[in-house]
Amino acid sequence: GKELKISKRVRTGYALALAGILALPGLSLLTTQAAGAIDTGAKCSLTVTVEESEYAKDFNDMSIPVSVYKVADVDSVGKYKAAGAFAGMDFSDISSTTTAEQWMELGKQAEEIRVAAEPALEPSGEVTVKKEAGSMEPAKGTIRDLATGMYLVVPAETYNKDYTVKYVFNPYLTALPGNPYASSDDYGEGSDEWDYDPVIGLKAEGEPQTGKLIITKVLTNYNETLGKTSFVFEITGKDSTGKVVYSNVVSTTHEGPGEQSV
Repeated sequence: GKELKISKRVRTGYALALAGILALPGLSLLTTQAAGAIDTGAKCSLTVTVEESEYAKDFNDMSIPVSVYKVADVDSVGKYKAAGAFAGMDFSDISSTTTAEQWMELGKQAEEIRVAAEPALEPSGEVTVKKEAGSMEPAKGTIRDLATGMYLVVPAETYNKDYTVKYVFNPYLTALPGNPYASSDDYGEGSDEWDYDPVIGLKAEGEPQTGKLIITKVLTNYNETLGKTSFVFEITGKDSTGKVVYSNVVSTTHEGPGEQSV
């Protein structure tokens, strides 16, 4: 078969901590546990929101694009069959014992297929996760009119408001409809009703950004009898509160007309 080349972005996304993998509602539920059959003809919605974390303040000031791609159909008893460009994937062994590591691997496979697809795959739905002006609720966005099945959720890499941090989000799988019963910590304690309008969160890894400040000194005239001449520059950097976060002194040395950079 065609060899899939894993991009640096894909490798980075799946190098994130396993703790970043979210619960996968509905993926391990069978008819012996569910209250009833899945209405496979129903239309679903998916709300993507940010969770409380060390990044919450940034997230609520950002606009995070999220795309979803349908990777599998589901039947009335909760069995999944890969579809479309993802038809080569195998979901036949999904059960209540499927581990987070196994789900991560399936998500990785799906993301590799999406990245390698030519022409590029069209998403099943898109939304921008952002905080509504004046709202007390965290940033969120809802995709509506999605068919039942399993979806790959792909949040785009996004910079914070000041471009000082780039957030890399984990692509992952989620199911429509979802079911809190399947994702409860202790099977049997959650609700066993299918949820056709589930809410999911985003997990991310923050990558602090760095840059360069280039100082160029231009001499239009120069008295060579003076020998080498140096110019000293003091650089002080302050954050938005006025706190000094960088302080240094650099110099350029000249032996004739022209420019020197540091």
